[in-house]
Amino acid sequence: MESTLTRLWKHIEDADQKRIETQKRVPDVETSRPIAYLNDGNPLHVLSISRPKSNAGQITLPVIVDIHGGGHMYGDLLVNRNYCEYLASQGFAVVNICYRLLPEVDLAGMIQDLWAAFGWLAQHASEELLDLQHCFITGDSAGAHLSMLALCIGSKTELQQIYGTTGLPLNFKALAVSCPVTNLAPYYAPGLFGTRADVEMRQMFLGKQGENAPWAPYMSISEVLPGATLPPVLVIGSAGDSLKFQTQALLELLKNNGCQYKTLIWDNKSDKVLGHVFNIGFWDQKESLETNDAMLDFFLTNAD
Repeated sequence: MESTLTRLWKHIEDADQKRIETQKRVPDVETSRPIAYLNDGNPLHVLSISRPKSNAGQITLPVIVDIHGGGHMYGDLLVNRNYCEYLASQGFAVVNICYRLLPEVDLAGMIQDLWAAFGWLAQHASEELLDLQHCFITGDSAGAHLSMLALCIGSKTELQQIYGTTGLPLNFKALAVSCPVTNLAPYYAPGLFGTRADVEMRQMFLGKQGENAPWAPYMSISEVLPGATLPPVLVIGSAGDSLKFQTQALLELLKNNGCQYKTLIWDNKSDKVLGHVFNIGFWDQKESLETNDAMLDFFLTNAD
């Protein structure tokens, strides 16, 4: 029998498919076919690279790695494709990474997937004309959690041992998180699902090892950030985000840990409600374009 969470994300997937079908593709951008970063046949062990057509393989491009959201339970190369293509149209090589999802895999498995993708990029940067001296990472919602968790793990050897990784294969100069969901308890807004959903999420994050999983005390960003070294962080959010309590909690955490960060938080004065991950799902809105352009400026400001 399907859980409430599984049904929820299937409903969101259906809605996303309908939304994407109505949106125009970004012109003058070329997106690769899915590229396997692990040759195990898993359809989620793939990435794609979007570039401006005008580049036509002529010069190396600065790199943005995008980690999609989806509650750690949903997502593929399609869900953030149009957003990634917009970023690419501004002169970047944008890498859209897929990873295995709950409940197929636990949290450590997701992180190991990201490491495999990062390693593939490091190994193939020359042939793909990727300028890894100017490499940035972004994630939305659950993808914000995974991208920030990866950076924390990359800076702390004890976390690398816990998650079964090495140091980061890539040197990310800056991080941008959109409507971040970085606290795993509570995960959802109070009253949306209640404690029951949070319990189910924790069981899936821990997998077969349950509470004996070595990463059990080190899953939320609040548990791994102390003592970690992060690059400059841009936090994007909105007053209309149904999970804005997560953004507020992250800002307090960054402040208390002395992190270098900037914010771009939209209030309710816009003529439309800017909901959860508005700048990804509706990338072509005026506010989204302004937001995403500000993110690119933030990256370039921190490129060196």
